[in-house]
Amino acid sequence: MFTRTSFFTCLFFVTLAGGSSCSLVAQSHRLEHDYDEGSKERRLIVKVPDGYLSENHQKLEEGYMVRTFHYPDGASFFIACKEISTYPVPTIEKSADVMTALLARMGGEGVGTSAEGTHWRRTLKDGFVVGFSDVDPKRLDLFNKSVKTVKCGK
Repeated sequence: MFTRTSFFTCLFFVTLAGGSSCSLVAQSHRLEHDYDEGSKERRLIVKVPDGYLSENHQKLEEGYMVRTFHYPDGASFFIACKEISTYPVPTIEKSADVMTALLARMGGEGVGTSAEGTHWRRTLKDGFVVGFSDVDPKRLDLFNKSVKTVKCGK
């Protein structure tokens, strides 16, 4: 468990996904994050692809937060949002202007292939941008499935 000092260092509970016949579950970690949206308590759930070497929590100017998982082959998986408060529970902002600015900071929504043949994706989901960069074609399906697992709810 992480402390409650900032969006990406608090309230993230990373637990190993339980044994299942589903290959995605067997190759990912379930990440849960509790946050407030105005006065509503919410929870972000995403299955992060397994095998990452490190995590980086970065707070950009104006409250933009990015949590990145780095992989041995150079791939990365990330979650980004705009935090407007950290006490007592992180509160995110998801107005249209904020989402436009966040997408611009993260490189825009969509999917693509780099000149080197690696893949990227950025998806907007309920106040968060979730995506990946520099993914080898052999692992593209795993990373795409992870992005599709993003759920936000009570």
